[in-house]
Amino acid sequence: LSFINGLCAATHLIVPTGLDNLAAQSAGNFIIQYKFLKPRICPQLELIGVVPSMTYNQGPANYIQREQPVVARLQGLVRGEFGSSAFLLENCNIHRAAHIRNAAGEKLAYFESDESRTIFTTLAKEVIERTRR
Repeated sequence: LSFINGLCAATHLIVPTGLDNLAAQSAGNFIIQYKFLKPRICPQLELIGVVPSMTYNQGPANYIQREQPVVARLQGLVRGEFGSSAFLLENCNIHRAAHIRNAAGEKLAYFESDESRTIFTTLAKEVIERTRR
């Protein structure tokens, strides 16, 4: 019930996902549920996109070999559900970084390093741009 209430109270949705098969499948199931629930209980809720998280390499769309098929799978899923792969925020991936991992649940990773600020500022700028469309 809290999940549904959260969706109803929100205006925009970001789906973070790891780049492994199980996480991609879960993200896919979530997107399918979003499409089902949106017209019924939260028509105002707009999907901003899927954010690849815990990636191994830094930089936009810079994935290691084992992540590439998962990205392709996510692109296909998003394209199949929305007619475009634009919902995959590839240029805003959040890579594995000790300062982000160490901050989890205790503090804001944004304040832990310049690198963290760059990662989250890039994501924030993309979110702002997409909410203005």
